[in-house]
Amino acid sequence: MMDYFEKNLLRWSEEFQDKPSSYDAIPQMLDVAEKIISGLLLVHAKGYLHMDLKPANILLRIRDGKVEDVVLADFELARELTEGEAGENEGLCGTHPYNICPDTHYTQKYDIRGLGIVFYHMVACITGRSAVSCTDLVKVIKDAKQGKLEEKLDGFDENLRDLILHCFTPDLEQRPCSKDLYTFIL
Repeated sequence: MMDYFEKNLLRWSEEFQDKPSSYDAIPQMLDVAEKIISGLLLVHAKGYLHMDLKPANILLRIRDGKVEDVVLADFELARELTEGEAGENEGLCGTHPYNICPDTHYTQKYDIRGLGIVFYHMVACITGRSAVSCTDLVKVIKDAKQGKLEEKLDGFDENLRDLILHCFTPDLEQRPCSKDLYTFIL
């Protein structure tokens, strides 16, 4: 049994598609992103990977029109890793396309790429892009792999654009961990 949360990130983001002045939502998006990263930082600090980050698995409690709490949910696919240990990537894990990851091993940085897709989806919905489909997200992943992602982020808030780009850093050694992202977003 768990607390009731009114919405998930998917429903919350898509609500903004119908609002003409969606840029008022940017401070809220930054706050939500910080809370998501904070939750992931806790998961990683405990030695686990979430492995199924997607907007439907991020629950929101809203009070007076403001997101008050954010909770990561659905740990069915979570994996335990000890410090420095990396599990071999056997292919897709989690929900397509959020967890398409070319990394050869599962490390805490595996979740960061999924987080990049989650953040892209959230920002694309809220900034008035057309509906974000699975095909759109796969294209974003391909663009990131080819170094063309920055073009797709035109019109995004600078902080959110940089956050998404950090999540998609192709070199595993250079890709930030959840602690680095938390420091970056503060």
